[in-house]
Amino acid sequence: MNVTFRTYESNDRGGCEAVFDGNVPHFFAESERTGFSEFLDEATDPYWVVEHDGRIIGCGGYGIWDQGFTASLCWGMIASDLHGKRLGEYLLTARLIEILNEPAIQSFRVATSQHTESFFEKYGFIAERRIENGFADGLDKIEMRLSITPESKQNLRLKWNSVQGMVKKIGAE
Repeated sequence: MNVTFRTYESNDRGGCEAVFDGNVPHFFAESERTGFSEFLDEATDPYWVVEHDGRIIGCGGYGIWDQGFTASLCWGMIASDLHGKRLGEYLLTARLIEILNEPAIQSFRVATSQHTESFFEKYGFIAERRIENGFADGLDKIEMRLSITPESKQNLRLKWNSVQGMVKKIGAE
């Protein structure tokens, strides 16, 4: 078994859509599917896939905002049958570590739902705004931010080392 993190290619679209579809309706609304597909067709910002033995099991990216000072995470997800195996942590930390290569970035932001808010809190993200049913009926929109400080950089690097070790164990199963 092998778990890899690589740049999205246009022929990955179907695999990414399958991951999305497996996360409806709990994490995404069906109505968001068209926007996600259009994003995949038109994406110019960094976007990656997580692959396991040739199967796309996750995807996610980011965009740069606020004159280059803020990185906004977008469309991050893991195949629903693999939730709970820390692969979401792998995808998140891999993206955050990539973003740290952007020298002007001062903070990360993400718009997520009530179902994943606590996941981001573990990384130090703080909720700044809540919009009830902001994504769809039953899916609140929670806007969260993590400021980049020497401490948050160190914590991210420690989590990255931990998650990489975990992924190697999954790959050996």
